[in-house]
Amino acid sequence: MKSSSSLIILKPLLLLTIENLKDQTLF
Repeated sequence: MKSSSSLIILKPLLLLTIENLKDQTLF
């Protein structure tokens, strides 16, 4: 199982989604 590699890939994706949500909430 490559759980560590998946986490490394998911972490930045989650950060990007959170930033996008913040930008959307500004409206």
